[in-house]
Amino acid sequence: MKNCIRRIQCVVLVMVLIFGSIGVAGVSKEAGAASTYKIKINKQQNCVTIYKLQSNGRYKPVKAMSCSTGAATPIGTFPLGEKMRWHTLMGPCYGQYCTRIHGGVLFHSVWYYRQTPSSLSASSYNKLGITASHGCVRLCVADAKWIYDNVPSGSPVTVYNSSNPGPLGKPAAIKVPTSTGWDPTDIWSSGNPWNKKKPVISGAKSQTISYGGSFSAKRGISAKNTTGYNATSRIKVAFRYQGNSVKKVNTQKPGVYKVIYKLKDEIGRKVQKVIKVKVMAKLPAPKLKGISDIYVKSGSQLTRGRALKNVSVTQKGRKLAGKYVKVAYKKQKKGIYKIVYSAQNASEMTRVTAKAYVDGIAPKLTGVKNGVTYEVAPKTVINKKYVRSLIHVSDNVSKLSSSDVKIKLTKQNNGTYRTVYEVKDQAGNKTKITAYFKHKASKPVSGAAIH
Repeated sequence: MKNCIRRIQCVVLVMVLIFGSIGVAGVSKEAGAASTYKIKINKQQNCVTIYKLQSNGRYKPVKAMSCSTGAATPIGTFPLGEKMRWHTLMGPCYGQYCTRIHGGVLFHSVWYYRQTPSSLSASSYNKLGITASHGCVRLCVADAKWIYDNVPSGSPVTVYNSSNPGPLGKPAAIKVPTSTGWDPTDIWSSGNPWNKKKPVISGAKSQTISYGGSFSAKRGISAKNTTGYNATSRIKVAFRYQGNSVKKVNTQKPGVYKVIYKLKDEIGRKVQKVIKVKVMAKLPAPKLKGISDIYVKSGSQLTRGRALKNVSVTQKGRKLAGKYVKVAYKKQKKGIYKIVYSAQNASEMTRVTAKAYVDGIAPKLTGVKNGVTYEVAPKTVINKKYVRSLIHVSDNVSKLSSSDVKIKLTKQNNGTYRTVYEVKDQAGNKTKITAYFKHKASKPVSGAAIH
């Protein structure tokens, strides 16, 4: 018996709390024949749409709000009832800017632990946009106050279900840190720290772009909303060139562009940042001079320094440092490489190719042998022309002829001509041969005169 009494007492207490917290329905005013506003609540999508009567007698959607309804939110059309600045809700807890919809169902702010604007339930606030209430329609303070201030009692409110949020769509609800006790839309409560906050755009800096270069307006750009959450996707970008709106920064059209970044966050706070992007004028291509095929003894000599040994680069007749020239060796087949020289200025590139030969083999000298003494006819004139005529030179890479051979001819005391042949190929491989030439001794002919 005692248990039954206790159960009845508990039920009565719960009912008292429910009706005491969400409010006992007062006498509703009937909607006028031509209410200035009407409200529709899409319970399925948790979206409120405000319609305003136009001069043509039709209602136009003028405002959308993200809300939290509950399973107990009734379907149907009801006239707005009385308005309450603060009101006790189930818990007990408290709501700001309350306007009765029907019975104990109200429009009101997200609930507070105490009747003070610094005691907001942040976790409940972050549920705006999803079903989360006991039946009332929860709103942020700004939206609850808008209805409280603008929509007269008696105006029709329709609660319905649809997969379509409404003609204006469903606005995103801002999130708050769980550590806060303030609604960031409550600009009317002094001491609200969010009143001093606004969105921030980061990474936008003025810059200079080479002619024909690359520019992406959103590369490296980020943003945060009033409450510090990522809002990069909300950034909108506009471009102006010579006072006119354009679609982008055209890097093939020199000049100064204004890039305008704008952001409006979920609670309507705005930030704008403007940078200047200068596109450089087109320059004539740089000139590369002194490039020719190179020859080395080993692959280890294929260095940047070797490739640039006789190379110069100029821009408009002005000599530039070698650092502006890039060098790449590309092997083609054994011992042969392609050298690619490139020089890039702000708008143009010059590319020139040559070949590099790796040659570790010395040239071949034939026709005479090292250390051998040759006898020549007595009347033969032994000079450089003669001793050169006796030889032939060849190389596996370089193109050589006998004229490339250096000759040192020295007549010795015994009448012999010491001849030193020396030849180098283009890689620096050297061949040296020393030969000797002398005249044959004359033999007198018996009974005949010597001519």
